Amino acid sequence: MNITAELSLYPLMDDYAPTIRSYIDALNAVDGLEVRTHALSTEIFGEFSLVMEAIQTATEVVFKEEPAAVLVAKYLNRDRRD
Repeated sequence: MNITAELSLYPLMDDYAPTIRSYIDALNAVDGLEVRTHALSTEIFGEFSLVMEAIQTATEVVFKEEPAAVLVAKYLNRDRRD
């Protein structure tokens, strides 16, 4: 089953841009996913388990490295590109 995830990451620090860039780069590095970056969110398209694993892995890195960060996520049980 293919899904769509829409994510917005908010590192709670003054210099937040590098953390967001690294997070998006980590998602882009996963073969089998399509990642579309917009001004306020990032969309990820792909197979359910691959999308979820990629988000979990990238988010864990941020949560371990940053003192505080918020991830807002929305999931749709279909591929919105269709």
